[in-house]
Amino acid sequence: MKSWQLQRGVLGYLLPVALVLFLAALRFNVLAELSRRIRLFFQLRGSKVARTNPQLASRLYAELLRMLARRGLMRNLSQTPFEFAAAVDSPNLAPAVREFTQIYAHARFGGAPCDTTRLRNLLDQIRAALRARRR
Repeated sequence: MKSWQLQRGVLGYLLPVALVLFLAALRFNVLAELSRRIRLFFQLRGSKVARTNPQLASRLYAELLRMLARRGLMRNLSQTPFEFAAAVDSPNLAPAVREFTQIYAHARFGGAPCDTTRLRNLLDQIRAALRARRR
């Protein structure tokens, strides 16, 4: 191995490091998370028809649940989206989570077009509130 590394120069040392980083990324689902975020990014910047798709509202809601779960706010399987939103009692989070849930429910179950611009803004507000809460 040592002779191979010496023959390859810098590449001989970078390849094992890259392999270890790749395996660590697989272990901690970094690649899956990255691909999910990239897919969501392109969907949000797609055509107007794609942006009003109710399935996109579901993906954004799943993103909201992931963000909140990382901070300890888990939705029980028995809770409806509205019950979960009502259970969020933080004054910085509650209004944005309730509005997000309202828009999501109307798009997903009520047949209304999905307002992805507003949902993205609300997600940004919630991210900021979660960061401030963590400090």
